[in-house]
Amino acid sequence: MKLNFSDSAQKKLKEYLDSKKILLDYDDGVGPFSEEGDFPNGRHFHLVFVDKDAKLLDFDQTIDSNIGLVWIKGEASDQLDEKMEIRLNEKRNTFSLVGSTSVLDTALEIINDDKE
Repeated sequence: MKLNFSDSAQKKLKEYLDSKKILLDYDDGVGPFSEEGDFPNGRHFHLVFVDKDAKLLDFDQTIDSNIGLVWIKGEASDQLDEKMEIRLNEKRNTFSLVGSTSVLDTALEIINDDKE
C-alpha cells in the first residue's frame, strides 16, 4: 500500500510533517479520533498529527508515503486502496483522499492533536 501527498498538500501541511507522527484514521467508531463511524457514504477519514512519541494501540500498521510512514488501524486496511493520494483543493482549502479507482473521502478532516 502506498500513499502520495500532492505537492500542494505537502506545502499546506508542512508545519506538521517534520515534528509529528502521521495517522490516517478511518472513522469506524474505534479509537480516540473516531466518533460514530456512521456516515451517509459509508466512509470518512481523518489525517491526524500527534506527538512522535504517542503510543496509540489501535494504530498497529504502517503504510509507506512520499513523506514517511503513515500509521493506520489494521482492521480498517480493507477500506483503503493499494495506491492513494491526499490532494488539496486550493480554492476551497479542503483535502481529499483519492484512491486508484475512486474518491475515498472528499472532505478529509485534518486534526492536530496537541494533547498527546
